[in-house]
Amino acid sequence: MQVRAQAVKQVLLGYLRVPESPDAPLDVVLNPGGEERRAERRVWNNGDGRIKLARLALPLTLLSDLIKAMYLTMAFTQR
Repeated sequence: MQVRAQAVKQVLLGYLRVPESPDAPLDVVLNPGGEERRAERRVWNNGDGRIKLARLALPLTLLSDLIKAMYLTMAFTQR
């Protein structure tokens, strides 16, 4: 999904599941942990249409700067 999002200059941030009831909370996952989890094959909507992808759409130059900043932050916090 990330490759498809990048093809239209977007970044896939995560996903959310719309609850069956208005009283139930949203189930939101941002930046699913681990390469294995982000790369796993999955059926996003199993006929109910309640999974929505969270995407970020930015101009390409701003997107590039954002990705660089994220990597720098990750490198700094892992020390």
